[in-house]
Amino acid sequence: MTRIINSAADLASAADQCVKCGLCLPYCPTYHVLRDEADSPRGRISLIQGLAEGKLSLSEHLVQHLDRCLLCQYCEHVCPAKVPFHDLMIGARQQVADSGNIPGKTDHRFERLPDRAIGGKLLAWTRLAYSFSGLQWLLRHSGLLPAKLARAEGYLPPPSLPLANRGYYAAKGPEIGRVGLFAGCMGRDFDTHTLKSAIRLLTAFGYTVILPHSRNCCGAMHLHQVDIETARAQAQESIAAFSGIGVDAVLVTSSACAATLIDAEKPVKQAVPPIFEVCRFLVQCAESERKVGFRPMAETVTVHTPCSQANALRDHSSIIELLSRIPEIELDVLSDRGNSSNRCCGGAGRYMLEQPELADQIREQTLEDIAAGGAGIVVTTNIGCALHIGKGLRENGSVQRIMHPVTLMARQLANN
Repeated sequence: MTRIINSAADLASAADQCVKCGLCLPYCPTYHVLRDEADSPRGRISLIQGLAEGKLSLSEHLVQHLDRCLLCQYCEHVCPAKVPFHDLMIGARQQVADSGNIPGKTDHRFERLPDRAIGGKLLAWTRLAYSFSGLQWLLRHSGLLPAKLARAEGYLPPPSLPLANRGYYAAKGPEIGRVGLFAGCMGRDFDTHTLKSAIRLLTAFGYTVILPHSRNCCGAMHLHQVDIETARAQAQESIAAFSGIGVDAVLVTSSACAATLIDAEKPVKQAVPPIFEVCRFLVQCAESERKVGFRPMAETVTVHTPCSQANALRDHSSIIELLSRIPEIELDVLSDRGNSSNRCCGGAGRYMLEQPELADQIREQTLEDIAAGGAGIVVTTNIGCALHIGKGLRENGSVQRIMHPVTLMARQLANN
């Protein structure tokens, strides 16, 4: 998993790999918006070096520059010196957290609530009641909610019934394999459209899908909060849940969860099946096993490739290859438009809540590029990106829909 760089000497050594060439600057979302060297990768590395070598003292201003990093890893993708920037930043943030000198510790109780079955169900049914009772409309239009709460509430996707408490979905026709589906701590109740679509698509391809009843978390949110031990424990517990249940692979619909679990899989001692992001699995495995027909779709679809898909998973093609199976579809791929579209959308897990103004500024370029494409549908493989971009589209009065690629694929199945 993420390498723990837990000493000043290790931080200084890792930071010293940076040759300060500046090739990363055009790809850094915060530098693009703020034009401040301290908010660029090499600027942050210089700050970490100064801190590790005792040349800079810990201050709120310095920590602010470190906290503004989205951990999108675009700088790593283009770095000729192969600086482990993600691990370096996590290590620096861990040092800051361990110092205890910066106020404002985060209370993790609400992060842990969805990990529990009762908490997750309670949140899901409370949300349904909140949406259908009219209370949501009233609060959104009354201005009564405090600013921070109103922002968080604005990310709620349209309500849908939680996934049935059922763990086995039989393949359509002859079974060619069995796969486990990772729902995550919130997906079973808050991203049900994607999970149901994945099940429909996989069973059509001939796979029996097994969905464990336990609510497991990949640990990504804890990692963002530099609670590395909890993140590792959450990830390994989630991976172990698929051990011994007779599946050939574990599939994950959220690219950020997939990247976290695949990274965590390496030190796990139990015999566990390989973990795949669902689009990559469908591209690599399913087509060779069974041909499935799709209805033509003479429309343009905008493809947003999340940082977790492009940089953490190093996968730039799966979404495109998968959607290209739909006859007559036209794909407007944002990452093909150059540097301006080859950056983070600003969601980045908790970032969109903790750095609201900057997250929205970073998102503006993505929204402009989506609008320029003129497509009615936008697809992305990460739930955080979908929430952040979707909120921006609604606030701009756009009628464009945002969905996971498997949702679009399932909708176009020929036998629907």
